[in-house]
Amino acid sequence: MRKILISVRFINIKKLSCVMLGRHHISVTIGTILPFLVPLFFMQDNNASALGIYFLIAVFIGSLVPDSDCGGNATIYYRFRWIDYYMKKVAIKLTILLFHFPKLREMVNADVESFKEHRGIMHSPIGILSSSLILTLTLMLIALTFGLSSFKVSIVLFSGVLVGQFMHLLEDSCTIAGINWGFPFKNNKLSGNIYTFCKYYGYVDIRPALYTWILYIFSAFIIFLYAFNKINYSLWLVYLLIFVISVLLWIMFLALSGAFGSKRETLSLWKVKNETVSKFKKLKRQFVKQNEAR
Repeated sequence: MRKILISVRFINIKKLSCVMLGRHHISVTIGTILPFLVPLFFMQDNNASALGIYFLIAVFIGSLVPDSDCGGNATIYYRFRWIDYYMKKVAIKLTILLFHFPKLREMVNADVESFKEHRGIMHSPIGILSSSLILTLTLMLIALTFGLSSFKVSIVLFSGVLVGQFMHLLEDSCTIAGINWGFPFKNNKLSGNIYTFCKYYGYVDIRPALYTWILYIFSAFIIFLYAFNKINYSLWLVYLLIFVISVLLWIMFLALSGAFGSKRETLSLWKVKNETVSKFKKLKRQFVKQNEAR
């Protein structure tokens, strides 16, 4: 009887807690991208710094865009409703329309109706590519009306939105529901065992927060090296090193999330009581208020 109850609970938690929260998407994505922007901000070039800021804003938006297929239950709906509305009414519909071409339709192994569901076409490589292009073209048309458009800015915005969406998919690949990277052509699913959407019997999974802190510490280390002139390598070599370290960190994150091994629940290793999390947040707020008072 105990085994049956545990199984039912595990099934319920898989249904209820398979999505990563918006704040996790933002923090982990920004943490991943920030080390690549640090060299730009230390260059004596205002144009490079400006492009870095444009890229960061685009990445921020892109990190939330795929969840525009969630209806009214996503951060993008509550915080950036006009982008969410545009994605639902224009970008998603245009992306689905692509699959009405006979040649492309023959290659599809999924029901077209499933494209509209959460983790459908907006959570696939072809979906983030087409939606990034559509969103960037729209933004550049708006910029044209104010005389602010340029080819370089267009490339930066498109790359930022695409990278942000790619990171969103990579982060969702760490969750129980996972991501079908082959959708809608084939089933090539990558999933882990992280839950985030709801509290698990009084506990919270700390892995998304852990990944964020590791990434921010790495960014702080890069800032330290630049601030104290400890880096004397060429820019391309610096970026190569940052890229290699970032890839290794993400391989570790996916491994810790169970994406490469058993999908067995390993929550006991990462769970923290809600009360402990609440106390930590309260102490953090008190610390901030004390510093502001000074």
